[in-house]
Amino acid sequence: MLNLNSLETFYWVAKLNSFHKAASKVHATQPAVSHRIAALEKDLGVTLFERTTRSVQLTPRGRALLEYAERFLRLHAEMLTTVTGSDSLVGTVRLGVAETIVHTWLTDFLESAHHRYPDLVIDISVDITPAMRHAVADGVLDMAFLLASPQQSDALIEKELCRYNLNFVASPDLRIGPGPLTAEALSRHPVITLPKGTYPYTLLRDWLAVPDNHPPRIFATWSMSTIIKMAVDCIGIAVIPTAAVEQEIEQGILEIKEAEIELQDFVFAVTYADGADLRIHDALTRLAKQVAR
Repeated sequence: MLNLNSLETFYWVAKLNSFHKAASKVHATQPAVSHRIAALEKDLGVTLFERTTRSVQLTPRGRALLEYAERFLRLHAEMLTTVTGSDSLVGTVRLGVAETIVHTWLTDFLESAHHRYPDLVIDISVDITPAMRHAVADGVLDMAFLLASPQQSDALIEKELCRYNLNFVASPDLRIGPGPLTAEALSRHPVITLPKGTYPYTLLRDWLAVPDNHPPRIFATWSMSTIIKMAVDCIGIAVIPTAAVEQEIEQGILEIKEAEIELQDFVFAVTYADGADLRIHDALTRLAKQVAR
């Protein structure tokens, strides 16, 4: 029998190309997902998926049904919003969060979300941006607050949340000396920042690659806590969002160092898979934009 559960299950199998990933998305077992799809195919009298040992692909009839399933599920979501009100959010959302946001506005966000949506459970996972992006694409996470990507994915929606000033910071005990940091002066100390492929790492690698300078020493890690700890312990000069070390700067254990190179802002975004019912995603995105600082 054609029903909401079977259509939603079909939708996520089609979107994720996987019975296993769809099971996680609809909070069911993989055998339950297989049973729903088999029952749907029997009711419609058509084959919706071509199954192999490695992949699941839509048949032409499956692609036709997907268009109607998307429209039906969106209409169902609009109906619930109109009838129950936009503040009536119930369920569980699996949210990935970058560590910089943990250090800045995550607490305010969770308090506001609990006050506004008391029946919504937010399951938090703190991880690195690449892992969270894959987890969202694979259906392991529902959404994530992470570093914005310069390359947009057709399968994922990404919206900017906030921007942070990026600065060189160091312990006063490192005794770097007065004046803006030059490439030559910076090459005398290790630089601590995010890993290869990120904006600060690429910028530093290129700026410090001066023939007459010492070979650059860049210590890279995704852990914001590790970067801060290494800077406080005088291991090197950190390149980090200022908002993440406001407390350390106020306490005088870290200080901002001017440099001859201009640093661009660090941009954070929310990302989630394009889907039929995005009420929770849209509501939490609006809330995150309000509390982000």
